[in-house]
Amino acid sequence: MAINYNYEVRIQFKEKNPLLTEKFQLMVDYKKSKGNQDRFIFAPSSIVLKLKRSRKYKSILSNPQNSINTQIIKSIIAYYSVSSIYSQIKSIQINYIEGKNKTPLLESATFQQPLQISIPIQNNSYFKKEIIQEITTESEKGECIRIALSYWLKAQIADDLYVGFENLWRAFNRLYVYYGKQSNENTNLCEIRKFIIANAHHFPQTIKITNSYLEQELLHSFRWQKLILNDYPTQKHTQALIDFIHRYTDKRIMKLLQEKLVCREDNIKSLGKWDDIQNYLNSNKNTSSDIELVTLLCIKYAYFLRNKFFHGEILNGTFKLTKDYIDLEFEKLNKLLSMLIFELVNNNILP
Repeated sequence: MAINYNYEVRIQFKEKNPLLTEKFQLMVDYKKSKGNQDRFIFAPSSIVLKLKRSRKYKSILSNPQNSINTQIIKSIIAYYSVSSIYSQIKSIQINYIEGKNKTPLLESATFQQPLQISIPIQNNSYFKKEIIQEITTESEKGECIRIALSYWLKAQIADDLYVGFENLWRAFNRLYVYYGKQSNENTNLCEIRKFIIANAHHFPQTIKITNSYLEQELLHSFRWQKLILNDYPTQKHTQALIDFIHRYTDKRIMKLLQEKLVCREDNIKSLGKWDDIQNYLNSNKNTSSDIELVTLLCIKYAYFLRNKFFHGEILNGTFKLTKDYIDLEFEKLNKLLSMLIFELVNNNILP
């Protein structure tokens, strides 16, 4: 079918992105484009899309399957990802171009803000400009990154800790499912854990956060005993608990396990393994593996909380009269997860 219909989309932001000091453009594929490409032009306070299609559309923004709509969303995700502020969109103009004539689509006069903010918000974790190429690529990886960043960006502006955690976990979920490529959730989590550990040098800022925790802060800011009781609830789960212990060597993890394993001491002793476990913990009392603490908190512990939260096993986190230790726990996890996701994407290490 002939590509005879021309469109132009202009998106104007209220504030300039200080990181985009000059215009740059990309040629971008779209789904089922058969080699055709759209022109994306990014500027400090605007995005312009120039597109050709095989038909004339009466509606675009109200149709999530429309390829122009998906290109608009793709460009906005890319723009916000490389911005040091999150600014409101001032206007969106969609014009159908015929010769020298431009016919505006009236539906573009009304739209909602994808990031619902009343004032520009400072963004301290902005992606390098080169990542736009990955964000806009029409591939399995590109789609994965766009979906993950749509949730990650929402988390950055969330006023509610628990909404922030939900969005961060969904972003991380999309990344580890893409990497693991298995139908089993636990298998995918195991695969992303191995990948993160093998690429520890790509996560300096995430490691910096966990390394800032003092010993008592690590022990008492998280509910380690509840995690052990929840994940290994009966005698038949004891071997799985022992296997979990042996996956770690870092001295800080050894210390907290020495203090918290007492809740399952009888079960471990029933297998005749208590002395072996104590010897293992003691043998690693001087071992350092910074990345293990990252995976313990961002994967093992965060998944424990995710299940409690998503399955409705605990009260809504905001249904309370004052801030408590659970809020502080989620604050720490949100900061960690946010940085882990940022470094996973920004360093472009996913295959």
